[in-house]
Amino acid sequence: MLTDKQISNLKVESKGRRRIVMDDTAYGAGTLGVRVSTRGKTFIYRYTHKGRSRIATLGRYPSLSLALARVKAAELAAAVEAGKDPAVALVKERQRRREIPTVLDLADEYIDRWARPRKKSWKTDRRVLDLNVIPAWGTWDADEVHRRDVRALLDKIARRAPVQANRVLEIIRKMFNWSIEN
Repeated sequence: MLTDKQISNLKVESKGRRRIVMDDTAYGAGTLGVRVSTRGKTFIYRYTHKGRSRIATLGRYPSLSLALARVKAAELAAAVEAGKDPAVALVKERQRRREIPTVLDLADEYIDRWARPRKKSWKTDRRVLDLNVIPAWGTWDADEVHRRDVRALLDKIARRAPVQANRVLEIIRKMFNWSIEN
């Protein structure tokens, strides 16, 4: 049975080589394992679906703990038992996440495609976004921004400049509404 100590003691392989250390506990139709390569240690779930051997990547160690990897393996085992191929679902989810723009991407597109052609004050919008929104949410996926995040940002801005908070809200609202429409 894999342990945290055993996984942390696994040595990273030399260039171009990798190995898989499997757990001896079965999770449904498959087993949990750790793939060790030059890129680090990654949890995998090896299973059989429709007579074919498949591997699903669960996440990197140590950001994904062994306990959480066991939980994920059990979830994938349940999907395999239900006749589904969990690797296909994981790949589709990763592709969907890659297609979601960040707030910075959304702001750039909003300025280029809507504000610049339609507003004389588009430079003000750009400056407001660059000073207030991008530092707070620039790297976030656009679908991760919720009302509580907007409220927290506006409260922070209102403490130093109450009128500016209203302008930021107006621009954020227009940017997200434009994004939803398009």
